Amino acid sequence: MTEETKKKEHDEKHLEKLTIKELREIAMEIPHAEAIHDMKKEEVIAFIKEARGIKDETPIKKKKKNRQD
Repeated sequence: MTEETKKKEHDEKHLEKLTIKELREIAMEIPHAEAIHDMKKEEVIAFIKEARGIKDETPIKKKKKNRQD
């Protein structure tokens, strides 16, 4: 893999850890019809993931049942 490919994979896995400014810079490279600067951090992350075809791999939390013995 090239260094650029490794960097992209790293960025895709850790988008949540980037600042909004860094996320907007990434999003500006993607053709868009929406105003990126008006988006919240979560919206920019979703936009980048959708544009790159990244599936949201957030694990689903299971509800804990209250046991009453």
